[in-house]
Amino acid sequence: MELFSPLEQNREVPTSSGDQTSIPQSTADRPIQPIAELITRPEFPQCAVGEQVDIGGYTGVVVEIVNQSIKVRSPEGAIRGFNVHALRKLYGPVQHPEAAPRLESRMESVIQPADELKDQPVDPSEESAPPTPSEDAPAPKVIITNPDFDQPLKPISDLLTDPDFPKSALGENVNIGGTTGVIVEIVRNSIKVRSAEGGTMSYNVRALHKLYGPYTPPEPIIVAPAPAFAPAAEVPVEPKPAVKRQVITDPNFEIPLKSIEEFLDRTDFPKCAFGEFIDLRGYTGIVVEIVNRSLKVRSREGSTRSYNADGLRKAFRR
Repeated sequence: MELFSPLEQNREVPTSSGDQTSIPQSTADRPIQPIAELITRPEFPQCAVGEQVDIGGYTGVVVEIVNQSIKVRSPEGAIRGFNVHALRKLYGPVQHPEAAPRLESRMESVIQPADELKDQPVDPSEESAPPTPSEDAPAPKVIITNPDFDQPLKPISDLLTDPDFPKSALGENVNIGGTTGVIVEIVRNSIKVRSAEGGTMSYNVRALHKLYGPYTPPEPIIVAPAPAFAPAAEVPVEPKPAVKRQVITDPNFEIPLKSIEEFLDRTDFPKCAFGEFIDLRGYTGIVVEIVNRSLKVRSREGSTRSYNADGLRKAFRR
């Protein structure tokens, strides 16, 4: 879900009808209502503004309605958005399918009276042929009328990993986002979960896979290899001559100490400072190496600092 910036407690909330609905001044004393109860009201979601709700374990106050989403602020100040259509699918009332016609009435219209069959000739091949089941006969529905709420509780994410889900989950005691119950029936692409209090909720299988299913990484993009070309003729590259470095490995700190200002105006600076014991306004040391336009100065304690020659002229020139 998307997170939104905290809203003002008394902010006026626009509704889909164009009216302005103000959030009550105090909502902390209101009882927490399950979202399933508010969904049954015909004026939902407008009726939920200012109510404290419980949405799958997430509790807070409905502070705003934006298009087809409600914004819920938790006691900690965080705000989450919930799509109204998704809430109706997950927590709305169960839509029972129309009852199928009784099997006895269908059989009565098919079976002929015994008196009409007495004088009809019997084909010997028909006696030996096995009965063929009707192709349009509906599959028997399996409904658990006595669910076992004492069995171990399983997260829905564990059941979704079974390739035979949702059939394999029938009769299991599950936890779906904080709502617990036994799966008592499977109708098309939905499972019916009955709680210990007797309420029944319907969950769409595809929505459960999206919310609680295992992560499926995207398929790797296969890039066709580039066509092979004949290698170009190699051009011999002459190695660059190694730069000879001049480094003082054992500086002499007994020589006189000189200020850096004495060398800045000389035309051969910084080379003229090589090997000198200089004072950089508090930091003293021997210039042990010159690399391009930088001086490496090593102190008596053994630390080495690097100074740019042009930067020294700007900072220390009189």
